[in-house]
Amino acid sequence: MPSDPVPQPCEVCGVETVHRCSACVEAGISLFFCGKDHQKLVWPAHKTVCGPGKAHPFAVMPLTDDEATWIEHHLDDTDLEPGVTIRKQIARTSNSRQPAEMIVQDIVSGAYEQSELPDKLMLVHWLRGSLGDRDVLGRHVASARRLEECGARGYDALTGAQQCAIVFIGVAAVLGRAGLRHLAMRDATWISLLQHKALLTNRLVQLLAIGCDKDAELRGLVAAARIRLFEWAATGAGSGDPRIERALTEYYEQRGRAGEL
Repeated sequence: MPSDPVPQPCEVCGVETVHRCSACVEAGISLFFCGKDHQKLVWPAHKTVCGPGKAHPFAVMPLTDDEATWIEHHLDDTDLEPGVTIRKQIARTSNSRQPAEMIVQDIVSGAYEQSELPDKLMLVHWLRGSLGDRDVLGRHVASARRLEECGARGYDALTGAQQCAIVFIGVAAVLGRAGLRHLAMRDATWISLLQHKALLTNRLVQLLAIGCDKDAELRGLVAAARIRLFEWAATGAGSGDPRIERALTEYYEQRGRAGEL
C-alpha cells in the first residue's frame, strides 16, 4: 500500500490535508482538497483539466475565434517588448517559416500537434497573455456578461484561461531574463501545477464576481488563495530546481507585493 502524501494546504482554504484529487494523481499531479465541499466549489474549472490526458501536461484551452481574429488584425502592433511586433514574436516563439496568420489559424483549428510545434504551449499562452490590459472586443464587459449568464454555478472558461496565461508568461519571463527559459517546458510537472493553481484561484475570484461579493468567508478564501499562490511561486513553484527557485525568489522579493502574480 502506498503511504499517504505529506500534508499540504487545501487548494481552496489552506487547511493542511492528505486528501488529493485521485484522477489527477493518476496523471502525476497532486492537488489537495480538505473535503468534497471545497473540491466541488472549484469543480467547474477543475473538470476541464482533470485526470490523465488533461492534468499533465496541462490542457491549455485553444485560442478562441474571437481571440484569433483580434490577433490577426494586430499582428504589426508592438507588445511586450519595445519594437517587437506580435508577428515577430510568433515567428520567434514558433520557430516556423509559415506566415503568422497561418500559424494562428492552425493553432485555433488544432492542426499543430505538439511534435510539430514544440513551443505551442508558450505561443498560445503568450498570444493570450499578450492581450494583457487591452480591451479586446470589450472583453472586460463581455467577461462580466458571460459570468452573469453562467449564474452562480457556472464558469467562464476563457477568463480562467486568460489568468493561466498571465501567470505562465510572467514566470516564463522571469526565467527568460535569468537565461532559464528552456526550463519552462510543457512536460515539466511544476509548470502544469502552476497553471492548475492559477486556474483554481481564478475560479474563486469568479465566484466573487457573480454576486457572492457579500460573502465574507469567500472574500477571505480568495485573499488567502492569492497569497498562497504568490508565496508558492516565489519559492520556486514546486520545481525543486535551485536555479528556478533562486530566480523566482529574487524576482518576487524585488516586487515585494504579496498576492499579485
